[in-house]
Amino acid sequence: MLKEGLAAYLLQRLSPHGFALKPAQMLYLATRAGAEALGVDGAGDLSPGRSADFVYLRPPATSVLASVARHAETADRLLAALFTLAGAESVAETR
Repeated sequence: MLKEGLAAYLLQRLSPHGFALKPAQMLYLATRAGAEALGVDGAGDLSPGRSADFVYLRPPATSVLASVARHAETADRLLAALFTLAGAESVAETR
């Protein structure tokens, strides 16, 4: 879903009336918004007792993403780096 979020960002930038999506908006579009569009009730609810699917991202230590992550000054910058730089090589685990 990371690359789909990035594609949404790029398409918004190309649109005559588009705007720059923030990393949090990209995360919403890649997760909860899609579930809502499909009619999946309660998607994105992290309250106790709810089930969830998680992807644990851990980029290779020598990757550009790992370097950017170590130096990210804010959560927004880290999230933006995940959308732009993370790929299958960064997926350590899914649950």
